[in-house]
Amino acid sequence: MRLACSFVGVQRSLALGVVYSTDLPFLRWKRYPFMAATCIFLVRAVAVQLGFYLHMRCAVLGLPLTWTQPLLFGTAFMSLCSVVIALFKDIPDVAGDRIANVRTLSVRLGVPAVFNICRYVCVCVCLRVRVRVRRVRTDSRPANSHPHP
Repeated sequence: MRLACSFVGVQRSLALGVVYSTDLPFLRWKRYPFMAATCIFLVRAVAVQLGFYLHMRCAVLGLPLTWTQPLLFGTAFMSLCSVVIALFKDIPDVAGDRIANVRTLSVRLGVPAVFNICRYVCVCVCLRVRVRVRRVRTDSRPANSHPHP
């Protein structure tokens, strides 16, 4: 069981990487914007987060699987970051995508619009993390302590 836990995330990431890049029928998802974004999301936000968590929790520490706040927060954080990564990856190749008739969001809306969407998501993520960290810091402070100026 311990050995199986330690390879779950790596196996899923590898399988999705093969589907993303292999030039065979029904594969090479990077040609299709929605499938590419889905693959990036599944690898970065789900498989890696859960795979490393399962490995540390089951294989290293020998503990049962439980859903924790840090795991959920990390998965949510990486979900938003994976959206930005999926959008940013198409920005440098707009000319090639137009020639190949690949209708990415960068081709449809234009590079400045997609860049601004990514920037907006990044700012929102940073602000949300700041609020979350401040709330955790406040909740963990002893009752008789005072915040620093």
